Amino acid sequence: LPISKSTSDYMETSTDRISVIIPTFNRAYCIARAVESVIAQTFKNLEIIAVDDGSTDSTADVLKKFGDKITLIRQQNRGVSAARNTGIRAARGNWIAFLDSDDCWHPEKLERQFDAITKYSAKICFTRSVSDQNEPFRDIEFVSSRLQEPGVFYVQNAVDAVSISPRHPMIQTMLA
Repeated sequence: LPISKSTSDYMETSTDRISVIIPTFNRAYCIARAVESVIAQTFKNLEIIAVDDGSTDSTADVLKKFGDKITLIRQQNRGVSAARNTGIRAARGNWIAFLDSDDCWHPEKLERQFDAITKYSAKICFTRSVSDQNEPFRDIEFVSSRLQEPGVFYVQNAVDAVSISPRHPMIQTMLA
């Protein structure tokens, strides 16, 4: 879990909420798996915002089946970045996490990241990505960091470190 320390102290409160933003386009065949992986999180104080970016398949119908467990926003197709931005504008949490509509998370992902952010007064935390076969992607080992504790690496300046790295963490691993 690479983390980057905040410039100001952070204190955990009972109102800490994570807004999970899932941009999607024509993913009726896999979007339910992504949403279910968020619903299964051990960290429960979250909102799920799915942004349907102009799908022409039954993506919206699949999402509607989740009822009030998610907020569904439909917009004309403008691309994944515009869909993420729409989700950010709608978010009510004080933390943001992104999940691509064809991916899923391990059940403890958000809890473990939130614990690391709280423990180290960080503003951002990202994790390693793994394939469906549980094989790690080579994404974060190129980011300059130092071992903070087993499994936790500290990044002095996350933006600079990620910018100059030949590979970067995947956005769906980030909590900010």
